[in-house]
Amino acid sequence: MSVRELQAALPTWVRIERPSGSAEVTERQVGGINVTEVMGFPEASAEAERGTFAEASPDAVRANLHFIEVAPTADFPDADELIATVQRALGEGEFGVVMQAADLTGGPSYITLGGWLGSQDLALMLIGAVELAGIAKAITPATLFATGETADYLAGNGLIMLGPSAVWETS
Repeated sequence: MSVRELQAALPTWVRIERPSGSAEVTERQVGGINVTEVMGFPEASAEAERGTFAEASPDAVRANLHFIEVAPTADFPDADELIATVQRALGEGEFGVVMQAADLTGGPSYITLGGWLGSQDLALMLIGAVELAGIAKAITPATLFATGETADYLAGNGLIMLGPSAVWETS
């Protein structure tokens, strides 16, 4: 499998949602500049539970990745299929970025994964899918108990990461 096949599979496995109660459009001042942000994803259900399939039912579970939530679709693979699919995609990806099993084992950020997959959205989908399947936890600012503007700053600078796991180097 090439990275292109993984790119095609991820949106069939999961979808991105904005956190329940968050605004679709926000406006703020940053250094004297007006910034308008549009979160064009559907809103997550207020009843959604955060965690893995082992902790909540598949139709209600979400992976919380700070700015967004990742929800499984009906086509979500089991953990073994997800691992095997990612392993087959290892090697050269987009922009000449090469991803090896050892790189995944260490827990790369969504910025690094985005370079390999060619999209930070796809990177977040992969991190969320891995957490939902119970393979590894996502690391976010909340993992470090960061909140508010500090958490937003950390997340924007790469602190949304695939948790470390040795499963990528097995099989």
